[in-house]
Amino acid sequence: MQLNLSYLHDLSGGDTDFIQDIISTYLEELPKDLQRIEVALNQEDVLQVGKLMHKMKSSFQILGFDQMHEEAFTLEQELKKASEISNSQSDRAKELIGNAQQSLDLVQNYLNS
Repeated sequence: MQLNLSYLHDLSGGDTDFIQDIISTYLEELPKDLQRIEVALNQEDVLQVGKLMHKMKSSFQILGFDQMHEEAFTLEQELKKASEISNSQSDRAKELIGNAQQSLDLVQNYLNS
């Protein structure tokens, strides 16, 4: 997993305040979203997991976490058609949660450098 801020730099036109705001928002909001996903998975709430995948995928894309973006998109699309969360979908969502938690460290390390 690698942090790639080229999309964010292009989006911001190099505005460092904007970049800092996006990164700060990611660090503040993602842990909350990950907690919400864990709760929704435990409750087998297909709709809520799908909504949270939708919300997080753009954050992953903006910070260049392409694999996480792809997985969140795929899960979101699958869950739109599902009446329940399959074991495979649950396992993939949990793996995505773990990767997203690791991304928080990468982003924090970037800020600290």
